[in-house]
Amino acid sequence: MKCKLVSCFLLLNIVLLAQVPTNSLSAYYPFNNNTLDYIGTRHGVSAGVAQYGTDRWGTPNACYDVVDNTNYINLPSDNWIHGDYSISAWVNVKQVMSYPRLYDFSNGYMINDAVGELSHSGSGHVGPAMGYCVNSSTESHYFSMNALSLNDWHHVVYISSGTQMQIYVDNVLDGSIIGNCTPENVYRVHNKIGGSNAPLNDATKAYIDDFRLYDRAITPEEVGQLFYEPQSSVGVHEYKTLIEHLTISPNPSSDFLNVDFLSDSDKETVIELFDNIGKSLSVHKYPTVVGQNKMVVALDNLAAGFYHLTISTNSKSQNMKFVKN
Repeated sequence: MKCKLVSCFLLLNIVLLAQVPTNSLSAYYPFNNNTLDYIGTRHGVSAGVAQYGTDRWGTPNACYDVVDNTNYINLPSDNWIHGDYSISAWVNVKQVMSYPRLYDFSNGYMINDAVGELSHSGSGHVGPAMGYCVNSSTESHYFSMNALSLNDWHHVVYISSGTQMQIYVDNVLDGSIIGNCTPENVYRVHNKIGGSNAPLNDATKAYIDDFRLYDRAITPEEVGQLFYEPQSSVGVHEYKTLIEHLTISPNPSSDFLNVDFLSDSDKETVIELFDNIGKSLSVHKYPTVVGQNKMVVALDNLAAGFYHLTISTNSKSQNMKFVKN
């Protein structure tokens, strides 16, 4: 009994102390009733009517609901995938389809195409799959035979390191393969979450949450940190635009944040910083004027990681997530 209690205590501490990796994190979509990139400006746009579902914590409108071929998310043209990369996301598959995409970054079908699938069942491979095609004659793929159970949340991580491809499911290495090509450093114009660039428009029917792209191969330890990421207690799932034209920059930042917003009140503004598990770290109070306001918040006393900034003024408040690097 004592051993069990010690094991539970250690596991609890692992969960509470897990620090989500931020090194080389280049895009993050928590899908909190929007398709915004929370650490940059590469915001997504729904190809149809955006729909949101209940996330793994039971919070409504806090994950993206891909229900058909028309409401996947378009991402802007950019140099998304080049060399080593990792993509982490939580998924809840609602229906078995032939080639449902979690992500598809390409310049067209099988043209510089980096793909992560939730299954490859159309070819008999029932588990997640990932691949990269320079063209139709030069390509590498890894296929899993372990299917994701329906209507359950699973954490999936796709890792490309050199010519090696790996997939983790729920903090367990599903498998890997050594391929024969790597993602080229090119500008891609057809980029999707939950959608496909294949001519048959392969369907995805799933909930997707906390989609992260890293410009490197993350480690097994970091996969575990992402799997054990705790729920924030300060309302990261309540992204409310109650304060007009609020922006924070730069994000990520190493030393300070510029906080800009439009106020209709001259009452005092309170800015509070929280860590990723909801512990208050500091409170800053500023005089406010009617119109545009700009505050500077120092970050030099914070360790690298994810944090939350809550700003309140005139009975309005808003929470935003930022990264200290």
